[in-house]
Amino acid sequence: MASIKVIKDKATLALYVHCHAHRLNLALVDAVKAVNSAAEFFVLLEKLYVFVSGSYVHRRWIEIQTELFKGERVRELHKLSDTRWACRYMACKAVYDHFTAIICLLTELASDTNAHRALEARSLLSAIDVSFVVTLHVMCDVFGKSQSLSTMLQASSLDLSKAVDLIDVVTEDLKTARNDESYFDDIWTNAQTVCSSCGIIAADELSSSSGTQHTSRVRRLPQRLQDFIVIESVGERPVVDSKTAFRQHVYLPIVDNLLNELAKRFSSTQCAVMRGIAALCPDSDHFADYSQIQQFAEAYNADTSDLQHELHQAQRMLERLASSASAGVPASLLDFVTYLARYGEAFHELYRLGRIAISLPVSTASCERSFSALRQIKTWVRNSISDSRLCNVSILAIERERVHSLSVDAVVDALAVSHKNRRIALL
Repeated sequence: MASIKVIKDKATLALYVHCHAHRLNLALVDAVKAVNSAAEFFVLLEKLYVFVSGSYVHRRWIEIQTELFKGERVRELHKLSDTRWACRYMACKAVYDHFTAIICLLTELASDTNAHRALEARSLLSAIDVSFVVTLHVMCDVFGKSQSLSTMLQASSLDLSKAVDLIDVVTEDLKTARNDESYFDDIWTNAQTVCSSCGIIAADELSSSSGTQHTSRVRRLPQRLQDFIVIESVGERPVVDSKTAFRQHVYLPIVDNLLNELAKRFSSTQCAVMRGIAALCPDSDHFADYSQIQQFAEAYNADTSDLQHELHQAQRMLERLASSASAGVPASLLDFVTYLARYGEAFHELYRLGRIAISLPVSTASCERSFSALRQIKTWVRNSISDSRLCNVSILAIERERVHSLSVDAVVDALAVSHKNRRIALL
């Protein structure tokens, strides 16, 4: 953050824009970590992934899926990571879809001859209770609402205005789900159905039998707090064994934390910048719309009165250019700014905002894919690969879409012509 302060001192109008795909990922991760029940759920999910990843267990996992879900593709459990986008939703979805197979696997291995494997299977089976099932359904519902937004923010051709609109839609959807009790009623009903089909003790049975179970020791206040009024629990967690308790202590805290994180990380200023940049792109539905560009222009002290006239004139020029078949119409923001460079003095404010827009990064998802590709290419087996070969193979991996569009025969012909001394006849 010190470097950001130095830049702000030198350039007062500089705007720090954090990658919006990272913003969403951090909002999801922080919302999960802030709730103890959700954090424990993902710890158990990670333990389940590690257990199923074993060679013998993984082979039985595939066999059980083949028996129970004939004709369907075999699903793998996903490893959790704070830096991988949407991995938590994919991990929850994999367990959600094949939950019956997981219960069958753990039940079978609980009586295995291998003592270590049987003990671990029984531990996981006892931990997968009604609380786990309800939290699983809650996570699939909450994270599923943000999955489309996560996909759009990672797209190589990102429509910023639509991304902002989708952020608003996701936020409103979460608010509706939070305030309308029928949403949680559906989640609760589905979770109880899964518990009944898999032989898990339902919440109603759990609460009715709680009176015969051993009650935990009542915690006392420390001596130093005897003269104070304590309004929060001191090291004591609430008992979550009913529908109302699940909604109050699990569902609502997760949704509230996610809404707070979205409001904090997607501020109105950042969204205004995204809408303003998108409105300067000729292929946008809101191209040259002053209401979309106004806040973006005011943030950089542009002359709004001149800007309105310039937007109108630029839109007329592009319409005349489109009616003429002699030249192509700029389609992207960069092409539009390049086109305005010839009329820099006539469109001073618009050209200035255009140059600022193309210099502001909104997402770093595309460039960060190169790091992921590099890690997959240069493994321990290929540790001795030369720099030139690594660079060439990395380009092929990163630009795989262009590579797939190439003709293999043309590549082979070019290789045969350039290497005439090769012993293998390629032609």
